[in-house]
Amino acid sequence: MAAASNVSCLRFATFVIVGVLMISSQEVSSFISPPDCQGNFQGLRNECARFVQILGPRIKPSEVCCETIKGSDLPCVCKTVTKDFEKTFSMAKVAFVAALCGKPLQPGSRCGSMGLNLCRPEEGGEENITNADPVPQEQMAPPSVQNIVLNRIPVFTRQQIQDAISDSDVIGTGQTSNVYRGQIDLSDGHGVIQVAIKDFNLTAEDAPIIWETEIKTYELVHHENIIPVLGFHNEDAKALLFPLCEHGSLHKYMETHVVPWDARVNIITGIAKAMNHLHEKDIIYRDMKSENVLLDNNLKALLTDFGGVCHLDAPTTLVAYSAFYRDPAYDHPWIPNKAHDVYSFGIFVLEVVSGVRPGKGLQSSGTLVQKLDSTSTVGAKTLLDPALGDDYVEDSLKLMVNLARQCVKTGVNERLGMAQVVAILTDPMELEAA
Repeated sequence: MAAASNVSCLRFATFVIVGVLMISSQEVSSFISPPDCQGNFQGLRNECARFVQILGPRIKPSEVCCETIKGSDLPCVCKTVTKDFEKTFSMAKVAFVAALCGKPLQPGSRCGSMGLNLCRPEEGGEENITNADPVPQEQMAPPSVQNIVLNRIPVFTRQQIQDAISDSDVIGTGQTSNVYRGQIDLSDGHGVIQVAIKDFNLTAEDAPIIWETEIKTYELVHHENIIPVLGFHNEDAKALLFPLCEHGSLHKYMETHVVPWDARVNIITGIAKAMNHLHEKDIIYRDMKSENVLLDNNLKALLTDFGGVCHLDAPTTLVAYSAFYRDPAYDHPWIPNKAHDVYSFGIFVLEVVSGVRPGKGLQSSGTLVQKLDSTSTVGAKTLLDPALGDDYVEDSLKLMVNLARQCVKTGVNERLGMAQVVAILTDPMELEAA
């Protein structure tokens, strides 16, 4: 389900604060291998620890902390950090503190065992910054991924996973995981059921981070239009279990079936609600496309694949908008913004309405957005999937075309929010107000 694409958020590295804040000055001295790295590492530990703890709100760094950071050669000491230190602090808070102190890590930076792509807070997000007291020392260690999900998501052994699938059952492949058809007893009274099992390839670059991002997201989101996770395995290998959607992805289904107009409207509305649910939790999806929309037996739309989401206060992965869905305004400095999701959703709406994959155009030339621009003079029906014939509602078609237009506006701040999109789909009169 997951597919890697171009780096979109700042690829911030885990820098020395992650490694030195919790250890003694003697340990710091032995930890730093490059002898010529400049910096007051004792000062970093003493002055900056409370500003990058995982628990608690974002806190503006003190002047003393900033002065200490400014005096450190971050690219040099970055080479010494280890995975253990990377697990201790919020990488987003590290990047946030470094940026506020006037010494941001640069796009493409790498630290420790791998580069982490961290999402910076959106512009205008300072209302969430506090001057809270430090979190007590004993509360600083973050819970493991396994502890996070044990409260709600059942755990399966590796043997149970292997018994449920075989290599011949593969139904999807990706750079970091394969998806298999299987059957398993959930021990919930429903007996053996058909499932889709997403098995992660931990040797792939960034696969562990993608896994962690996905499982943490599923713990946070619960919505009727988001595929539910039925179980997971988190020992020597990583796997997620989902209900099996026999119709597969919307993208593949539309290649071989003509989806009725009312079903298309329901699909668009359902995915809008799912996206709004994510945005309400300050989660930016970053990978809206028809491949990530699954259809159940009733053609109900279920959003899936959360390995590339951007939590505004946590590490994320490299997955960020497939080329055809990517907002043209999404460039340097790659600050994540919910408006970029809105643009991708607008392209998705056009795809569902027209039945044509973005990038291929409705004719021999032109893109969906260019075709959309022409509808003001030639009419909305020019965007309609010809396979539908007369099976559509004219007012509903006009609504979808106008909604898409509001989502893909050039000005990022001129676009609708997903809450507005849901309101319009629920009450078309809201479009005039917007």
